[in-house]
Amino acid sequence: MKKEIIKLSENVINQIAAGEVIERPSSVMKELIENSVDARSSDIKVYITGSGRDSIKVIDDGIGINEKELVLALERHATSKLDSSDLAKINFLGFRGEALPSIASISDFLIGSIKKGNQSGWELRSFFGKLGSVRPSRLRQGTSIEVNDLFKQTPARLKFLKTDRTETGIMIDTFKKQSIVNSNITFQLFIDGVEHLNFLSHSTNSIEKRICDVIGSDFYDNSIAIESSREGASIRGLISIPTYSKGSARSQYIYVNGRSVSDRLITGAIRGAYSDYLPRNRFPILSIFIDVDPERLDVNVHPNKAEVRFEDEQNIRSLIVGSIKKALVNSGLKTSNLNSHRIIKAIKNNFQTNPNIDKFYSGQFIDKNNDIFSSKQSKFNEVDIFNKEFLPSGKNHDLVQVDKDYPLGSAVAQIHKNYIVSQTLDGIILVDQHAAHERIVYEELKSAIFGKPLKSQVVLMPEIVELDELSIGVLSEHTEEFKKLGLLFDINDSNSIVVSGTPDLLGEVNISKLLKDLSENLMNENISKSLKGLLDEVCSSMACHGSVRSGRVLNIKEMNALLRKMEATPNSGQCNHGRPTYVKLELSDIESIFGRR
Repeated sequence: MKKEIIKLSENVINQIAAGEVIERPSSVMKELIENSVDARSSDIKVYITGSGRDSIKVIDDGIGINEKELVLALERHATSKLDSSDLAKINFLGFRGEALPSIASISDFLIGSIKKGNQSGWELRSFFGKLGSVRPSRLRQGTSIEVNDLFKQTPARLKFLKTDRTETGIMIDTFKKQSIVNSNITFQLFIDGVEHLNFLSHSTNSIEKRICDVIGSDFYDNSIAIESSREGASIRGLISIPTYSKGSARSQYIYVNGRSVSDRLITGAIRGAYSDYLPRNRFPILSIFIDVDPERLDVNVHPNKAEVRFEDEQNIRSLIVGSIKKALVNSGLKTSNLNSHRIIKAIKNNFQTNPNIDKFYSGQFIDKNNDIFSSKQSKFNEVDIFNKEFLPSGKNHDLVQVDKDYPLGSAVAQIHKNYIVSQTLDGIILVDQHAAHERIVYEELKSAIFGKPLKSQVVLMPEIVELDELSIGVLSEHTEEFKKLGLLFDINDSNSIVVSGTPDLLGEVNISKLLKDLSENLMNENISKSLKGLLDEVCSSMACHGSVRSGRVLNIKEMNALLRKMEATPNSGQCNHGRPTYVKLELSDIESIFGRR
């Protein structure tokens, strides 16, 4: 081991820098595409072979580099993108001058370029950090960079790479991220000699059209536009409705000042904004663009600039959460149309595979002469969970007649004791009665936390519930909040509590199970959530206990009351767990099933 201090060679320094900047083949592609964007290109072509290990080539039609600057471009910290030494005003994607020399030190590297307006171009090769000489190039426009045998002389890096399929998938994701934010540029991706993606440039409404191109028309059809500003920062883009989500965050395209990032502050704010709508294992699909004054943003806090640091983090978080929540509330009854498409496809497939079907499952339909539902079968007299103002005025409802153009139509049937069938002017709607009422109860419980307390129904014989000491301790910390919700109890001793009242909104509930579920949820969430988050969790748990259960038979008035209540309740297109509460089938869809279209 050497004792004296020595200065590392330039090539070793570049290799160390490459270890920070170049994590995998996709990192190379990202840096080269960003250079092409900074060069004001209008067309960028990317070629990869062998998942990027064998070759990555990026060709653009940008402003190019002249002969004198070609060698300088492969020196560390040489850049054309900083007008001064002020790092507080970064207006380009690249600015540190590390990418090209770092990549050149760990690959067989060839760069060719022609400066715009010049007659001839030049090229320079670097073989794992060893520079050749500048020589004429046949290139006639822009810049071409070819990276071969990546990590070949640093095998320790190769062994940490994933399989070819995984690395190629990561490169495709990176390519898509760069394509969305630069919608004025045509992007082409070739994998092993075959064109894989081709995104043509857009001039009008370019961002939305490019988002549709990249993420897909299904997302576009199931998304909501957001646009807002707050104290010098702004946000815009498209976010998915809660019923259109995925099991990972891979389809979240987030940009800050035109730079693709995976910032924890932003992803945390997104999760918070959707906390009322999605469980932990579901993630919204979105493409959002945040713009901040460059002087209030530090983009130099991460080796490959994947994360940023905001001067006012609370303002950014409030902007994101507020914008998304407002858009979701304003979306009203909107729910994913994919469920309708799946139903249509399933029915068509069923007809194709079973052409002689002569039996159909049917529910119990109700018409104006049918009194099939007795008061014993449909028993809501324990508590009037629906507002009287939403009930029909005693008018009979025919199966084929819709008196008013309600968004959710008029109920005509309940099938399998769980699904309400309603008729609209242009189709039919299927409603999951349990999921729908769960959302209604949840929203009313949430309102009670911050507004007028809910009524409590007195328990005739106070019920003693036995719990362990920890559960009782957790519940006792939130007694005031529980009172606002109509849940009244006193601590009896270290092992039990006495319940004297339950929320009138919930009707008959299993008090013991309700308290056990509440205590368990509070214990699970206590570490990671704010008080508001905890209260939302409490409301969600209570709503599940108080909602109309599957298997509860409803009469026509109760079904219509539920539909009207849904129409008046925010976010009623999905339940508390992100599942849709209803599916709509357009008349045109129904006609297509039977070959009328």
